[in-house]
Amino acid sequence: ALPISFLAKNNVTPFGEAGEVFDHNLHHSIALSPTTEKEMDGKISEVLQKGYKMKDKIIRPAMVKVYEASA
Repeated sequence: ALPISFLAKNNVTPFGEAGEVFDHNLHHSIALSPTTEKEMDGKISEVLQKGYKMKDKIIRPAMVKVYEASA
């Protein structure tokens, strides 16, 4: 892994946090997490691997699990 200072100096920033709304342009969903809370539907439940972007370009999407509300 590269030191954080190297990444910051080169405008590379991590992204992907639990609770964020899932965006297929930024995140790669590998699993769904069932929930009974409607307001959590479509939000990230767990981040398995942070994503990285350089300015506005995605270098690596974040690997996440996403909440899915039961009907």
